[in-house]
Amino acid sequence: MSQHQKELDRHFTWFEKKLPPQPAKFFGWLRKPSSIYARIPIAVLLIAGGFLSFLPVLGLWMLPLGLVLFAQDVPPLQKPMAQGLGWVERKWLERERANSNARAQKTHSEPLRHSTDSVFGCDRNHTCDSKTSLVGNYMAASRHPTNFSFANHRADSFSASGVNLEAKV
Repeated sequence: MSQHQKELDRHFTWFEKKLPPQPAKFFGWLRKPSSIYARIPIAVLLIAGGFLSFLPVLGLWMLPLGLVLFAQDVPPLQKPMAQGLGWVERKWLERERANSNARAQKTHSEPLRHSTDSVFGCDRNHTCDSKTSLVGNYMAASRHPTNFSFANHRADSFSASGVNLEAKV
């Protein structure tokens, strides 16, 4: 087994650990040497689907996946695929590290402000200016869904404790 094949196997194992159990089981089966008669046609179909990415359902994501599967059986493709997967793994780990650092910094930052602070022209002590900005009004209105209403539109909205408050005509 060549060094590039070992590197590919390491990347496959890393990727397989990131998958949910059912796809990971299929991916593990597809990597077995005995699955070559399924792996090659699937790789060719994925590569063809990658070239037809302008069609619905098919996408450009299929091309590298097909090439990676095809590289397992074609030695000239093993080195570039191992290098490409190494780059993807490095970027993935850098992103995870950056996200965890951002989460850690967020927990140690200043306390959260009240949701109405500076939206309605209020300061931290809730002393409000009588003239709120248009931006503040827009931001306050955009917090509610477009179909938000203060009125209750249910059929029983006009009855309270068994008394019908609707006028009978």
